[in-house]
Amino acid sequence: MSDPTSIPTAPEQPTPLNYAVGSPDPQSGGVRPLGLILTLLGGLAAAVVAALVAFFWIIFRLPSPFFAPLIVQGLLVGGALFWLFKRFRLRGSAVGLLLGIICGLASPLSFQYGLYVRNVYHVHTTTVRDIEDARRTGNLGINVAYADWLEQHPFVAFDRLVLRPHGLHGFIGYLRLRGPKTATFGVIQALVVASLATFMGRKAATRRVCVQCQNWLGDAIEVAALP
Repeated sequence: MSDPTSIPTAPEQPTPLNYAVGSPDPQSGGVRPLGLILTLLGGLAAAVVAALVAFFWIIFRLPSPFFAPLIVQGLLVGGALFWLFKRFRLRGSAVGLLLGIICGLASPLSFQYGLYVRNVYHVHTTTVRDIEDARRTGNLGINVAYADWLEQHPFVAFDRLVLRPHGLHGFIGYLRLRGPKTATFGVIQALVVASLATFMGRKAATRRVCVQCQNWLGDAIEVAALP
């Protein structure tokens, strides 16, 4: 009788497939100094642009719900951060959170500074008109050199005429002078914009990235299931 046919045994370890798997770990590297700086600068520029959009939206009283310009402002900042994180291949939950907060708060501050500048030049225009009227009637009432100085320095004139009587100075003094109603709007604006910017920035910073080539990966797809 012949020997029974031998049955081949399986190898002790499976043969490696030799392909790289994208790592979803957001903490493992991916923060380049140049990319971080460019992302921060781009995010701050987007914050200013978004503030201008909200500023003109509100100044021209475009018909919309109350929160519409604030949401658009936040989406513009967050969308810019999302693109910048992808463009410079930055990742890291802490980095996304930090840049989201910085740029998200910079935009409402830029909006408030725009209102400050608008009020400064509104007061300056009124002051120049009053000085010119007083000169024509001969009832200037102040030193001519001082009047000329007020006309040439709008921000200092705003301090002297509006803020100094309340013991305040500069942009911070202007914010304190505006009262609780405007302060409430500013707090709501900061919360909405910073929340959206932080969420979108952190979302981009924690996307799956290939640990070898540093390219962004799409969502994982299950192509087969083995028993």
